[in-house]
Amino acid sequence: MNSRILVVGAISLVVLGTLLFSGEKDDEKVVQGVQSQVSAKDENVTVALDSQLKSMGAVEVEVTPVSVEPGSNMIFDISLNTHSVELDYDYTEIASLEDNLGNKYKALEWTGEKGGHHLSGTLSFEAVGENAENVVLTISGIDGQNAAFKWEL
Repeated sequence: MNSRILVVGAISLVVLGTLLFSGEKDDEKVVQGVQSQVSAKDENVTVALDSQLKSMGAVEVEVTPVSVEPGSNMIFDISLNTHSVELDYDYTEIASLEDNLGNKYKALEWTGEKGGHHLSGTLSFEAVGENAENVVLTISGIDGQNAAFKWEL
């Protein structure tokens, strides 16, 4: 009886080991495939940058980079929400963009609404220099507060 239990246990271990070992090979192939895709150089790949949400007094401001490539105009989606502050600002005047080299860029256009308590739009800036490694978008004066949003390029 004991030898029968030992034989069944040994066979179970062999089967389990085979299943685990074959699964590891498949997982390794998947990992290697992903690594090769990540390491492949593709000049047309654009990395999406994360949205940032900050409070400016009683106003929640969310900024999402839309186009942030050095050498081209920078474009950001901006969403503002509040229940108490009138959002009637000139966003091309209260927003500025600066790169890590100290270059400052002028806001060109705000495509969103003006006023109210919930609004969104797109803010675009002049082309940022080719050598820029990061940018900081500063919004000043909303509910008496300033906020800086920074992204690595």
